[in-house]
Amino acid sequence: LILATDGDGDRCGCCIPRGKDYAPLNGNETAMLLLSYLLEREKAHLPKDGYILRTNVSTTLGDGIAAAYGLKTYTTPTGFKYIGAALDDPAKGTFFAGYEESGGFLFQDHTADKDGIATAVLLAEAAAAAKAKGRSLEEEQKALYRRYGYEYTDTKSFGFEEEEQLKACMKTLAALEREGIKKEVTATTVTFLFPHQSKTTLR
Repeated sequence: LILATDGDGDRCGCCIPRGKDYAPLNGNETAMLLLSYLLEREKAHLPKDGYILRTNVSTTLGDGIAAAYGLKTYTTPTGFKYIGAALDDPAKGTFFAGYEESGGFLFQDHTADKDGIATAVLLAEAAAAAKAKGRSLEEEQKALYRRYGYEYTDTKSFGFEEEEQLKACMKTLAALEREGIKKEVTATTVTFLFPHQSKTTLR
């Protein structure tokens, strides 16, 4: 594996062998692998009221992984600070893990923020556990897709030079909504949910 944290150690990036080269995992892919690994590792001791948290722009495949082990999923607005604020909520139950698509991950509640150092250790553990079974993390990833559904995620950043461009874009999205596309609005994002279970999120 190639593992690296950012400057303040709250995010961890990971590259896995793929063919003759290495391929980076995005935040959603990392979260899927770690959730699956940790839930399987802890399955004999999982709290009956356990739950995970994810931001509303993060992969929904984690919901299915958590549900397979009897855990609920709650969503928060975009930003790990919202996960940190919600992880100690007795009304929800016992916090297990939280993740966001931009690379933040937290297992248990030793801190109220994402932890890149612990994530690096957990990724190394997950890779070692896979190797003990004669598998790679890439093979583990493919197995998760086969079980919970395939997903492709990408992040694109763009701006508008003219206000009219922004208005034209919003007009198009409004037309989609009239065609039956479901829209979820929060304080920081607008998410469009399409019938074939894909989604587009604007921040």
